Amino acid sequence: MLERETTAEKRRGFSDADVVRLVLDWKLASQRELKPIVQKRQAASEKRPLLTELIEEGVVTPKQAARMEAELETAEKVDQKIPGYQLLERVGSGGMGVVYKAKQLRMDRIVAIKLLKPKYSRNARYVERFLREAKVAAKLSHNHIVQAIDAGEAYGHYYFIMEFVEGVTVGELLAKHGAFEESEAIRIVLQIALALDHASKRAMVHRDIKPENILITQDGVAKLADMGLARFSEDAESETLDRGLIVGTVYYISPEQIRGDAEVDSRADIYSLGATLYTMLTGKPPFEGSQAREVLVKHLEKMPTPLNRTGRKVSDGLSVVVETMLAKNRQDRYPTPGDLVFDLECLSAGKPPRLAQERLSLRTLAELSEGEPVAIRRAHRTNVNKPATATSLGWVSGLAILLLLSVVVNVLMFLNR
Repeated sequence: MLERETTAEKRRGFSDADVVRLVLDWKLASQRELKPIVQKRQAASEKRPLLTELIEEGVVTPKQAARMEAELETAEKVDQKIPGYQLLERVGSGGMGVVYKAKQLRMDRIVAIKLLKPKYSRNARYVERFLREAKVAAKLSHNHIVQAIDAGEAYGHYYFIMEFVEGVTVGELLAKHGAFEESEAIRIVLQIALALDHASKRAMVHRDIKPENILITQDGVAKLADMGLARFSEDAESETLDRGLIVGTVYYISPEQIRGDAEVDSRADIYSLGATLYTMLTGKPPFEGSQAREVLVKHLEKMPTPLNRTGRKVSDGLSVVVETMLAKNRQDRYPTPGDLVFDLECLSAGKPPRLAQERLSLRTLAELSEGEPVAIRRAHRTNVNKPATATSLGWVSGLAILLLLSVVVNVLMFLNR
């Protein structure tokens, strides 16, 4: 038993909520695994430190418990070292930072404080990147973006103070309830597209759009969070530092980010938001694989399973919008988030997405001018040994499709005048 004892036996116990949140953040156990342990504790007359019980249950190792204690104690120490703020509880953790719910004493309001982890505080490059996140966020002021308040350093602790959002992430909603209904997915993504439009007009690229970075308030308002990878497109210094690096999250990253292109613009965010929307509609990201490299290659070379073949009922209009957002070549995507907003508003009003339809028609026309329409290319890829008569029929089919698309676009433009 001695080897299983933790230092919590000698110090005051941490709150169960803090310990549970840390176990979940570190993915040491699931809520289902923790539930019977917590319920048994609630019925017990005498309670020992939760970390001790988790060790005995085999949920965490003594070394993991020691690391968790160290992080929880850091919060207690920091509580006394950021003037004017009182830390209330730990609410999340990322690669470089830990986020706490806190009280701003002078203003008597609840805020969120992101702290740079101690192991990164001694590295000038990490400190610079951390503070840059705060500066980028401070340049943005929008109802659908988590608002920055302040940043600084106190007694060796670097902090970033921001608006506290009482709610859940899209990622958490997916894990709990599965795929979203089409109307709800459109409503949420439209709000984030508005946030990206605001950011792009200030030459800012988020570079890490994903379900975990979209917060939904208790009133149903969507807010874009975590500017840790964001930068201004004309920031030459950051562009040089990032050249050749893969910056983003594997399931939602754009092809140009995978290639390490320096000149990444808002169309990369549109791709990532498209991958997020695909995930919201199907419950799965557009590409999966046993290894990160496999997923990255698919982003570069494969097309995702069409929405109408995933078993989900998705309208043709939304399918075209997602296809446009997920185009491999960024020239084929929406030019700006504002254009995406226009089409999403069309869908919300029960109308077809005019811009996506036009771009699809123009792309088909361009491919036809190259000498071989899309229908023929697909036929060649699937059956290269078909006789010449099949190829002739394919040309006729391709021309018929093009004419039909042209008629549809013209009708839509006439109706929307």
